[in-house]
Amino acid sequence: RFARRSPATRVIAIESVWVARAHTSPLTVYTFDATSFEHVDADAGYYVSREAVPVLEAHTYDDPLAVLATHPVELRVVESLWPLQEAIAASTVSFSIIRMRNATR
Repeated sequence: RFARRSPATRVIAIESVWVARAHTSPLTVYTFDATSFEHVDADAGYYVSREAVPVLEAHTYDDPLAVLATHPVELRVVESLWPLQEAIAASTVSFSIIRMRNATR
């Protein structure tokens, strides 16, 4: 019901009102030595280190959505995230939904 036939390994949904900002808001991706990190949420892919870890590399991307287009990710643009959030939460699909406080009502 949620998956479409595509080679995507992840689906990212964004509200249409945020698309322009997502294209033009720089995103910095940091690389760390993974030794001290622990996996705290398998569904969301969250890792945490309980100690300070120096940055090994930092890459800033001026157009994050253009970078996503080069990965096996499906970007879905929706008018509101709320119907999707409610449907997924009621399903058996593993998911992570963050920043819903910014979603359109």
